[in-house]
Order: sequence, then structure tokens, then C-alpha cells
Amino acid sequence: MLVFGCGVTLFLNSYLDTVARAIAIDGSRYAALADQNYETAQAYLDNKIATLLPQIKVTTSVQRDEFALVKLTYQPLGSAWLIGAKPVQIKVVTPVETF
Repeated sequence: MLVFGCGVTLFLNSYLDTVARAIAIDGSRYAALADQNYETAQAYLDNKIATLLPQIKVTTSVQRDEFALVKLTYQPLGSAWLIGAKPVQIKVVTPVETF
């Protein structure tokens, strides 16, 4: 049972990581659009997280200068082999398009 439980946790953590990375990439691309600003980019990112990862505690930040930087941090699910796992931080940088 322990091996099965750890396998399920590994699958769930892989799924969580894949979805979190896709959200970060999407958020960075959205923030890099020429007609967006910080507030709309942050709202878009928060909406995506609330829709796709409602049960996971995720912290985000968006910076928008000449590059759009999205930072997303979450805590992976624990298991017998992941005792004391550190938070995962994902950073995505996209050049901001200009008119």
C-alpha cells in the first residue's frame, strides 16, 4: 500500500507541476501583450489559478517592464519519500511586444 500511495502522490505532483507550468507560461504571454498592464495580467493569472488549481495554495507575482516576468510558487504534495519537500518556484520571462 505504501508503494501505491507514493505512486499516486508522484502522479499528482507531476500533474500539478505540469498545470502550474502551463499557467505560468500562459500568464507570462498574456502579460507580454502590448495592450495589457500589471493589473489585468495579475487578474488574468489569479483567475487561471482559481479555475484550474482551486485546492492548491499558490502564490504569484507579475512584473512588467521590457520583459514580462511571472513567478509562481506552490508546495508539492507530501509522501513517504517527500518528507520536508521545499516549495516549487516557477519563473517565466517573455519579451513585451511593442506597438
